[in-house]
Formats: sequence, structure tokens, C-alpha cells
Amino acid sequence: SLCDWSSDRVLFRSMRLTSTGLGIGTSSPSKKLVVQQSAVGEVTRLVTTAGGAGATTGTVSLGFDVFGSQTNPFASIEVGEDESTPAGTYKSRMSFYTRSVDSDSAPSERMRLDSSGNLGIGTSSPAAKLDVVNSGVSQIQIKNTSGTTKNTQLMFADNSAIRWRIGMDVATNNNTNKIGRAHV
Repeated sequence: SLCDWSSDRVLFRSMRLTSTGLGIGTSSPSKKLVVQQSAVGEVTRLVTTAGGAGATTGTVSLGFDVFGSQTNPFASIEVGEDESTPAGTYKSRMSFYTRSVDSDSAPSERMRLDSSGNLGIGTSSPAAKLDVVNSGVSQIQIKNTSGTTKNTQLMFADNSAIRWRIGMDVATNNNTNKIGRAHV
């Protein structure tokens, strides 16, 4: 526990440093850092006071490193005000960064979830619920690894039914590719 050493008075019982790690909300952490809360809700919050408040776009980032001797993280998750909206609107976005080179360079943004709920892979400004962008060959793979059924499909539906299917013919299970209107 954190103590006032001059009087040996306990200041906080909710935080404890042991030989295993630092426990917040627990007296027996099993890892280097354990944050525990007994109630449902937000457990912790990372905050930056730089930017924000409508003047400039503020961000907070959580970086991940393996060796600890690098200047830049291997990967990171960044949360900030969505740049596609006017400053001060407080609409948020979440971006995921990874490094693809064998040097200590800053990771590049690979995926972004914007304030509209659009997910972009390979783009920082997704224009649809799923927007995949690549400068080379763009592919999306849907794979069934069960080996017992050929039921692998991409289906397009409205509120009442599936309208179009792309995939394997599940009725005959004979590896026949189908593109067409679903029976409704």
C-alpha cells in the first residue's frame, strides 16, 4: 500500500505494489499491472490535455513494445477527435498502427474506425461501413476451415430477407460457385 513514511499512515488502500507487480483495486496482482474493479463500467481512462477543447485535435495513444529499447512502438492504438469532423464537435475515432519494416520506424496506420461507425482498412477516411483500400491487388478472404461443409457465402440482405448470395452451392455441396439472387 502507499504510505506516508514519516507517520507510517496508509494513504491509499486501493493501490498495492508487490514483488509481482502493481495492483490497483486488488492487493494481489498476478501481472506487472493489474487494474481491477468490482462494478460494471469504465475501469480506467487514458487522458491527454494537449489539444482538444475544439482548438486542435487531441489524441491519446497506447503503444506496445517488445524489447523496450526502441524509440518507436512496434504497434499502437490511438484514439482522438475525428479529423473528418469540424474541430470542437468531440466526435471520436480509433486507429490501429503496425510496423512492417525491420527498423525502428514509426508504425503506420492500418485500420480506422471513424465517428460514423465506418471501418477503413488501408484508408484513414472510410467512405462505407467497410472500406478496404490497397495500392496493389485487393483481396478479401472468407474461409471455412471445417472441411465438412462448403457453406462459405457472402450474403446481401435487407430488413426482411437475404436478397443476393455469393459463394459455394450449399444445396449440392459440390464446390459449384454461385453468384445470384437468393430465393425469397
